[in-house]
Amino acid sequence: MSSAFCVRVHNPHEFPEIQSRGLLVAPGATTQISIKQARTLRSSAPFKAQNLPSPYGNCRDGSLTYFREYSKVNCMAECNHKNIMQKCGCRLHYYPPVAGTRECSPYDVYTCVGQQLVIDSDEKAAALNCDCSEPCSGVSYQHGVTHSRISDSYANYSATITGKSPEYVRSNYVILKVYYSDLSYQETIQSASYPFLTLLADIGGALGLVLGMTMMTLVEVVDFCFQLCWLQFYKRKT
Repeated sequence: MSSAFCVRVHNPHEFPEIQSRGLLVAPGATTQISIKQARTLRSSAPFKAQNLPSPYGNCRDGSLTYFREYSKVNCMAECNHKNIMQKCGCRLHYYPPVAGTRECSPYDVYTCVGQQLVIDSDEKAAALNCDCSEPCSGVSYQHGVTHSRISDSYANYSATITGKSPEYVRSNYVILKVYYSDLSYQETIQSASYPFLTLLADIGGALGLVLGMTMMTLVEVVDFCFQLCWLQFYKRKT
């Protein structure tokens, strides 16, 4: 076990999954977290999105019962939420409230919830049929972390102001700074490398190059086949 605070940098509409994605901030140190926004946006143009849906990928922008926006983290949290309510008859206090469902007691957490809780595991999520795919669009935050020890002068200064000893300051005080590394953001758009229209264009170009066929020639071939079929039908009838 460690003596530290746990901090999570996340989208404000996303569940703060501390247990598997949190950053430990130890006392007696200055911790700086630089963040940068990364956007994954679906474009209105055909075949363009950050994570492409079927048949090019398996992303989806679904709806959830207890969270306003869909993300893989929110989907996993909701799957945990429903599974715990079903198996243990209660809900963890940091999950959304549900009418008629009580909060889990420490005894519930020890005897039931601990065995049911899925923490960022695709294998366990599959066993619970969570079906949490990557979203086709969303906002995330990339981060970098640096640490440095609290100086003796700061510890002595804080001890003078608070009436505590410098040792107490080093054992219990944390200096945490969270800031944007720059005011720009990163946006990535994924596109299909070989969509259906490109396939048609390549087929038409090959036909025109090899056979000298154009759209008018294709219409004439269809018309010839139609007239040939009609002539055969007419001969049989007479």
